[in-house]
Amino acid sequence: MPKAPLLPHLFSKRVATFEVGFGAGLAPLFDEEASLVARAIEKRKWEFQAGRHCARRACAELGIPEIAILSGPDRAPLWPAGAVGSITHTGAGERAYAAAVVARSSDVRGLGVDAELAQPLPAELEARVLTARERAFVDSLDASERGLTAMLHFSAKEAFYKCQYPLTQRFLGFQDVEVEFELGRNCFHARLCQPHGNDAFASSGQFAMDDDLIVTGLELGV
Repeated sequence: MPKAPLLPHLFSKRVATFEVGFGAGLAPLFDEEASLVARAIEKRKWEFQAGRHCARRACAELGIPEIAILSGPDRAPLWPAGAVGSITHTGAGERAYAAAVVARSSDVRGLGVDAELAQPLPAELEARVLTARERAFVDSLDASERGLTAMLHFSAKEAFYKCQYPLTQRFLGFQDVEVEFELGRNCFHARLCQPHGNDAFASSGQFAMDDDLIVTGLELGV
């Protein structure tokens, strides 16, 4: 769990946020939810339960009734009618973290949130994750900043994917999305590298970091 909540800095007041860390007391799953992870390893069970716990707490802040949040065939959460949201989790043991963001669909069209441990992106993944333009930006930074900034790109692309998928049903690879950061303002701009037809899906987001976590978030108004 971060020393102070990170998510409220990433979203407007229209969005309810909730986050938990290692040792947090979690509400039990609904039976229908528990059946989805009955054969999973303990780490996955914690991630699933913590994510649903956060999602229901965020829904409660908006007055949305507590119901089971199941998963579709693509494993994406099935949100209550009239709600949009996003769930994330990362780490294990004492570094475990989970969070959810929820808004009413009448206020917000799409949400994406991602959390990663604050550690450099492995060098062998950089070529897969970063476009040539992003790699040039990362390489322009001081050596002490490059690895974490590469991980920041990874997280922003994950958040972008979660934001766009419910709206487009489009599966994306890392090279399909390009992100431009304004590090001094803790914000970024993400876009599809090759828009399909007139769909030039693009969005701006925010990020926050502390010693333990990187979190990124996007919010699309109606």
